[in-house]
Amino acid sequence: MRYPAITAVLFCCVLAGCGRDDSKTISGFGKMAKIEQTGKTTRVTVEGLGKDSAVINVTQTAVIKEIGLPLYPGARIDPGSEVCAVSKEMKTRSCRAKLRTADAQEKVVDFYRLKMATGPMTLSISGNRISLLVKTYGDGKRTVRVSRKKGTNVTRIELVSIEPLAR
Repeated sequence: MRYPAITAVLFCCVLAGCGRDDSKTISGFGKMAKIEQTGKTTRVTVEGLGKDSAVINVTQTAVIKEIGLPLYPGARIDPGSEVCAVSKEMKTRSCRAKLRTADAQEKVVDFYRLKMATGPMTLSISGNRISLLVKTYGDGKRTVRVSRKKGTNVTRIELVSIEPLAR
């Protein structure tokens, strides 16, 4: 696909608003996109890309098992944050869930580092307020992002999986 940035931006926009019945058209990068939301399903169509036109279907569902990473003990799932998106053009299925816990960022990172321990870690970055773990499994990837805003007692966890579509 020649316009992956458009698709990524639209995917994030859809994830933020999934769950409401709505239809709207937005433009950006000189292209038009139609977003149709019905209940827990959202369809995004990017027009004007010629043969590279994109259609992404996003479904809000219980996806923790599909992500392939465990729920952090005692963490709460943010309502509406569990979604999966299928892009036939990019030939991928992406799933995401957001969690919250009062535990320290370092404790959460250690938990997921242990759970992702088989084989080498593709990427592991930790800072004062944000950590990122990325693991490649065959053709797929699992990502854990852990963050904590200064002065708060809430650690945010974002779990993401990206898998190729079955052939």
